Amino acid sequence: MTSGSLVPQPILHSFPPNRFFETRRGAGTPVVLIHGRGGSSDWWRHNVDALAAKYLVSTVDLIGVGPNRFVQRRSVLPSAFSRIAELLTRWIESSFEEPVHLVGNSMGGHIAIYLAAGRPDLVRSLILVDSSGVPFALTPGPHVRNVLSIADARSLATMLARDMFRSSPASMLLGLSRIVRDDARPLMRTLATTTRSCPCRMAVQQQSRSPGPA
Repeated sequence: MTSGSLVPQPILHSFPPNRFFETRRGAGTPVVLIHGRGGSSDWWRHNVDALAAKYLVSTVDLIGVGPNRFVQRRSVLPSAFSRIAELLTRWIESSFEEPVHLVGNSMGGHIAIYLAAGRPDLVRSLILVDSSGVPFALTPGPHVRNVLSIADARSLATMLARDMFRSSPASMLLGLSRIVRDDARPLMRTLATTTRSCPCRMAVQQQSRSPGPA
C-alpha cells in the first residue's frame, strides 16, 4: 500500500451482483473499519493514521455511499444486514490471511454484529462504537453539546456536505429502515456464548463521541 505523503487509492472489489470500495493504510494485523448510515469511510479520517502506525487499516465504503455511488448502476443494494455481512465475509475471507479486528460505528456496528455472529473465526475482536441494534438509553444531551461546539459543528458540516454528494439517497433510506426494523439482541446473545470458545472479544462504548452519524 502507499505510505508517507502519498494518498492511498480506493480498491474496487467485485462480488457479483455487488461492488464496493475499500482503502488501506499501514501494515500488521488487519483492522477493518465499517462506517454508519449516511456516512462514508471519511468518518474514520481522524482514526486511520494513529491505527496505521501499528496495524493494517482497511476502511470500507458500503454499497451506495462514498465512491460506490458512481458504480451504483452496476451494483445491487443488499436488502438486509445479513446480506451485507455475507458480502463482507466473502471479502475478508479472500483478502486477509488472519482474523481481523472488526470495528463498526452505528449501522456499521449493526452489520459487524451479523458478521461476527455468523463467522466468529474471521474476527479477532469486535468493537462497537455507538452501534445500532443494541439497547441503549436515549440521552441526546451530549450529542447536542458536541454539535453546538463551533469546531465540532464546522467539522460535522464539512463532512455532511461532502457525503451528501457522495451517498445514494436510496442507500440512506434503506439503511434507516433496516435500523428501525432490525433487532440484533438475539445475535448479541449468540456472540456472548460464542466468545467463550473462540478468539472474539467485544467492547461496546455508548457514552463517548461517535465518529459520525448513524
